[in-house]
Amino acid sequence: AVVSTQSTGALFLVVLVTAKKNKKKCDWYDRPGVYIKSYNRASKDKVFSSVEKAKAACEKDEGCGGVGLDKIPFRKNPGEAPLHDHTIYLLPGQNVQLMLQSGRPNQHRFNSYVKGGCKKKKDKKDKKDKKDKKDK
Repeated sequence: AVVSTQSTGALFLVVLVTAKKNKKKCDWYDRPGVYIKSYNRASKDKVFSSVEKAKAACEKDEGCGGVGLDKIPFRKNPGEAPLHDHTIYLLPGQNVQLMLQSGRPNQHRFNSYVKGGCKKKKDKKDKKDKKDKKDK
């Protein structure tokens, strides 16, 4: 959040920064035009408004293997007004190699994003230890 106040002609700017602990960063493999699995409306799976939000949720979920994007708009129920421009949902799976080998190519309505290895964000101490090992 950015807050600005003006006092006696001077401009003060306060910026609040929040740090997230144990933030994970995963490798992602983009597979445009590849269909892996459809969104299951009956199971009431969560949908997302963007691929970035879905990837962030997937990184927190050990059972998530990736993100699927169906280019048709998401509607809560058939015939209703669209809630999102696309249907974006999580794909189950844990084996990256199987996820990369699965799917049908040339399905232009779909894009798939497969989650690779994830690492917790390292702090400065970890980087220093790694540098010390490299110097030896």
